[in-house]
Amino acid sequence: MNRPLVVELLGVILELGIDSQSDRHFQIVISGFIETGVMNEGELADFLLVSRPSVNLWSRGKDLSRKNMRRAIYKALAEKLDES
Repeated sequence: MNRPLVVELLGVILELGIDSQSDRHFQIVISGFIETGVMNEGELADFLLVSRPSVNLWSRGKDLSRKNMRRAIYKALAEKLDES
């Protein structure tokens, strides 16, 4: 997965109001951050104030975050991308 794809997906989710509760979209965004080297699992966990095992599970599509928290996570990740 490449970084522009992750950025584009985040933009579509946030700006166009695409279903932010989609399990597949969430897994793609989290795994994309890790695979493209934006952040490793530990950094992402620290940034989101969750455990590293949680991030690992999310990136594999298992035990995903609560759906009502995903939009906030997407916004935080988009801000992180803007910083880098």
